[in-house]
Amino acid sequence: MTQQEFLALGRRITDNQLPYKVVNRATIKYIGRADDLSETEYLGRNVFSVQGTNVLATDFVAEALDKYTGFSKDQQAFIAKATGEEGVRDFRNYLAAASSIANPTKVALVAHPESKTIVNVIPVEEELITSESFFDFAEIFMDHNNLTPTAYEIGGNASAGIILHMGSNTPDIRAFAPGEETLINSYILKWNLGQIQLSRYYERLVCANGMIEKISIPRAKITALDDKSIRGILSIPQDTRMLSRSYGKFADMARTAMNTRASLSELHSVSKMLDRFAVGEESSKKIAPYEEELNFYLNAGHGLHGFKPREALASMKVWDLFNRVTKYASHTTEWAENDNRRTMLQSDAVDFLSRPRDIKTYVDAFA
Repeated sequence: MTQQEFLALGRRITDNQLPYKVVNRATIKYIGRADDLSETEYLGRNVFSVQGTNVLATDFVAEALDKYTGFSKDQQAFIAKATGEEGVRDFRNYLAAASSIANPTKVALVAHPESKTIVNVIPVEEELITSESFFDFAEIFMDHNNLTPTAYEIGGNASAGIILHMGSNTPDIRAFAPGEETLINSYILKWNLGQIQLSRYYERLVCANGMIEKISIPRAKITALDDKSIRGILSIPQDTRMLSRSYGKFADMARTAMNTRASLSELHSVSKMLDRFAVGEESSKKIAPYEEELNFYLNAGHGLHGFKPREALASMKVWDLFNRVTKYASHTTEWAENDNRRTMLQSDAVDFLSRPRDIKTYVDAFA
């Protein structure tokens, strides 16, 4: 991506930004469900009152609002069975009111103008960060840290925000094992109307598989573009000791994964991860063939007496499973080149790699 392409991207994102309004969470009340005979993509069936005006919202928005207040699907099903939809409505509004009193928050409601439907809701902890402000900040961030924009990813529309990839003009390449040279000092900035989040991007040179590592310090996430926040996040790429520590931990996890067989439970975990990202069934089975390998054990007679998937080995090592996921996320043609699921799946893959391994007492049908 050239500098001109970066500037053009900023203008395009700003021009395509859906209309939004920042409101207090306490002003949003659930009314109920509405009949929907339309096939319009963005038309929702959830009716909310926002500052006294009834609006439609998608299921995604309704679920997001429930998540903020801790109203789970299991709770909804239980209450609906006991008291019907009116009970669900009343309890949803009770939780929202109680949550707003305990923790007053603001949210940005993003609307699709054609269908007049709320299609996204974004928490605003401190101040709204516009797309213009983000691109101005990103330019400062890259200049300060000798970075260059390399790629970008977006969701279904500009309201979902943008992920900006940046490469260093002084690449730092290290190897955690023979043939495993990895570029370790690239970064991504993930923006939406409520925050900017900085993460590291590792790339294995042998296969160009990308891996996203979250930076787990408070200043890697900013919710306002004040001087203190900007200074804090600007300094992160220049902290070489932090980079070495983070990469060292990743290298240790990678070497452990290379020498550890995955369990059926871990295979199942990856299979569910792929489902969350709407990976096609054929591709998912090739990456994480959980059902196939589970059936192998059951057909071998291991499923009758207290069979535990965490104690049964899968056919591949953890590292092979991890690489299947990152290869798909980095190179699949089933997703658009700029689909933000790529980076999100790369991040979840690293989260999987960082978990304690299921290396206990195993049953091995592949021995």
